[in-house]
Amino acid sequence: MTQAEIEFYNAVRAVIQREPELHRVAMAALTDGMLHAIHEARHDRSEWEAVAMNAMHTRLFKNNRGWLADKIAALNGRASMRWDSIIEKLRAKT
Repeated sequence: MTQAEIEFYNAVRAVIQREPELHRVAMAALTDGMLHAIHEARHDRSEWEAVAMNAMHTRLFKNNRGWLADKIAALNGRASMRWDSIIEKLRAKT
């Protein structure tokens, strides 16, 4: 764990020790956060599938470059790789 994570853990633990009834609030926040992360991951997966499908169509029909650049740019911040150069090249060809 990082120092920030340890501090956060200790702070939550201290609050729950002082006021045990707040465990419900902590669990609700944890559950809500996980549900949000799952929803976002599912959304990203379907968006990347759309990008892949359109990339194949673009290769065949060469008319979706702007749409592809916009979709990839929207997902770029949460991608494991940087797509900036691909986005620039797609936009240059539209």
